[in-house]
Amino acid sequence: MKPSLVLGLYIGVSSLEFFLQIFLTYLNIRNVEKNRDKIPEFLKAYKISEEVYKQASTYTVSRNKFSILSYTSSFIASIFFIACGYAGKLELFLSSYITNEFLLSLFFIFIMMIFFKAVALPFIFYSHFILEKRYGFNKMSILLFVKDAVLRGIVYAFIFFPLIGACILFVENTGVNWWIYAFCLFAIYKLILTIVYPVFVAPLFNKYYPLPDGELKDALSDLARKLNFKTKGIYLMDGSRRSMHFNAYFTGLGKSRRVVFYDTLVEKLTVDEVVAILAHEIGHAKNNDVLTSLVVDIFIAFVALFSASFILSREVIFEAFNFVAPSSHAMIILVVFILDPMLSLIAPLFTKCSRTQEYEADRFAIMTIGNNEDLAMALMSISKENLCNFSPNKYYSYYNFSHPTLAERIKAIWSVTVDNQA
Repeated sequence: MKPSLVLGLYIGVSSLEFFLQIFLTYLNIRNVEKNRDKIPEFLKAYKISEEVYKQASTYTVSRNKFSILSYTSSFIASIFFIACGYAGKLELFLSSYITNEFLLSLFFIFIMMIFFKAVALPFIFYSHFILEKRYGFNKMSILLFVKDAVLRGIVYAFIFFPLIGACILFVENTGVNWWIYAFCLFAIYKLILTIVYPVFVAPLFNKYYPLPDGELKDALSDLARKLNFKTKGIYLMDGSRRSMHFNAYFTGLGKSRRVVFYDTLVEKLTVDEVVAILAHEIGHAKNNDVLTSLVVDIFIAFVALFSASFILSREVIFEAFNFVAPSSHAMIILVVFILDPMLSLIAPLFTKCSRTQEYEADRFAIMTIGNNEDLAMALMSISKENLCNFSPNKYYSYYNFSHPTLAERIKAIWSVTVDNQA
């Protein structure tokens, strides 16, 4: 296979994924604008006002148009830097100053990361301080934004650079089976990170504190005891320090697992609705959804590392992207950029699994609390306050949404027959 053909295949697959995403986003914008003045029937029962519905539609269209611009810049940067051979030129430049292969690899990967973060930074800034602020969501100061960016970079380097360094050492010292050693290390690393992240990493960015005494704490504690749900705790998170968006989530494994509510969520929802949300999150725990996600991530890592071993043994691939010779750092960059569009094209497989988990957790919650209405009202309130996409294009949502659309979830919730004797 000729280098030009390899490069052409990469540009072709990347372009296919790019234009598919742009087309789906266009379809979503068109669908939302088409239905801007027509409130869906399922919303009328929940008294969603015309003003809120139109504002949500405008917000969705604004975010989608912005995502097209952001995604286009990322695509152009990737093609420019990778496909046009500038990554290879960067390697050649660094090698004239750094003779140690291990240090060269780390510096090369670090600079590549900085470059793409720099490309994304203006769009992240605009998203927070222009777009989100326009709709009343952003509460983050510029100082906090900078602090978060710096801290995130430090934490990311601390967590992932040792893993990258170990992978490079495996390549240089363990022969053709290096990827098996790297995979075993990653699997262990990922398992440990899943356990320690909620306890040690997440608190670096947000404050987590136990629920204050009162009706809500009593109701949630009663539910946890009823379901024999053992957890490190049920926490509030100071999400309002950064944004008025809100949600809840379940995270961690073993003794580190916990349920987290945004502080803005408990302010907006009734006690019964928060109880329904907790029942949903406990449903994720009972169904081992965190463990399932962990297994999927480890499987993806297996595919990525196997692909990396294939790339490393094919000099023509490195030549196609203007690298002088096969190397561990070039391999890491190439596997990321080659696999990313491929994984994006099969995203519906992953989103379908995720949506199934949400349906099952909803059903668990309904059967636990003994009614359909509390969960339906909770989801409606969350969607209303977050100005969610009430009228998404079905193909766009199928491709992109990890959760069912609101209409799909409400329909599924009311299809569950409740055993009132439970």
